[in-house]
Amino acid sequence: MTTIGGFAPYTVSWDDGIPMSNPYIVFPETDEVYTAMAFDDSGCYSKPVEYNVRVQQKPLIELGSDTLLCYGEVLFKDLFFPGAEYLWQDGSIYYDYAIKEPGIYTVDAYNSCFHSRDTIQVKFDDCGTCIHMPNAFTPNGDGLNDILIPALGCTFNSYSFRVFNRWGELVFSTSDPTSGWNGFYSNEPSLMGTYVWFLEYEGEEHDFLLTEQLKGNVTLLR
Repeated sequence: MTTIGGFAPYTVSWDDGIPMSNPYIVFPETDEVYTAMAFDDSGCYSKPVEYNVRVQQKPLIELGSDTLLCYGEVLFKDLFFPGAEYLWQDGSIYYDYAIKEPGIYTVDAYNSCFHSRDTIQVKFDDCGTCIHMPNAFTPNGDGLNDILIPALGCTFNSYSFRVFNRWGELVFSTSDPTSGWNGFYSNEPSLMGTYVWFLEYEGEEHDFLLTEQLKGNVTLLR
């Protein structure tokens, strides 16, 4: 604190009225306001002068754990921290952010003293069905796409998968979600062509209870 006018020597008191050394050294942990008054040798004194000390804190940000969402859902993140600036992986500079697509999201929060970073991976899934059925398979023994089996995403309470040929004959049936058709009927390779499948199930996915009766065509290729 610089003192002019009056009659030297000067004394300076801070906040509690006790004369302190000049300069007055403080170590605040949070924002503080300090008030000083100067006195000269004749007992005259100045008006109080306030000094606002702003303490920079390390930004605290938390994106949370990696997560799985249903298509159509939006994950909102609000990372407001006083005095912080932000930079997301796509160049966004706002503290609030909406995640609508799968990907890895990273945010940097910083001020003039500190820097923090966090990352989250967000995946999306189709929560409207447990079943994704291929439209063709090739049971030729090469180990690639040899078995007709749907891609599954549920815990099943009941399950029935049946396949019929063009004459309406049942060529395959199972209640085991891990079992598929190998393209054989009566221990003989089935002919190339189009087959009809039926699948009925009750299952749970992402806390949803789903029940479906599905029908479709699949092409057997060799």
